[in-house]
Amino acid sequence: MKNSNEGVPNNLFELLKNAEDFEVWFLDSNLNKDIFNFKSEFVDFQPNQANKNVSHELKEDLIDAFLKDVEKGGEAHRCWIPQHGIRTIYKNQLVEIAICFLCGWYRGQVFEEEFYGTFPNEEESQSKIIFDKIKAEIK
Repeated sequence: MKNSNEGVPNNLFELLKNAEDFEVWFLDSNLNKDIFNFKSEFVDFQPNQANKNVSHELKEDLIDAFLKDVEKGGEAHRCWIPQHGIRTIYKNQLVEIAICFLCGWYRGQVFEEEFYGTFPNEEESQSKIIFDKIKAEIK
């Protein structure tokens, strides 16, 4: 199944770029850490590791790569086991996005607006490389 990704808010770039807080979250099965629940039930992501001090350069790289991957889209499957997420605060409003590179889906919520779409798999995704760099900083 291929999705057009038309549900992505027009101002998503602005919301991510100008966020007061920018956190990158991971679900890492090799860690024995407490699970954190994203607020959005739609996003449905329970990570156990976060980098809350992402450098400006990596933040910009991740935003650009994520939006390029969204534009590219991909072939989707049905597992939904997200292992990567972005959580931001912009003007006291929560933005949450989770990505499952295994099935090629992403889900997000901006304010009360839900969106989703397809995403390139791990081997073809530009943002997966940036996620890995950010994760390496917290190990």
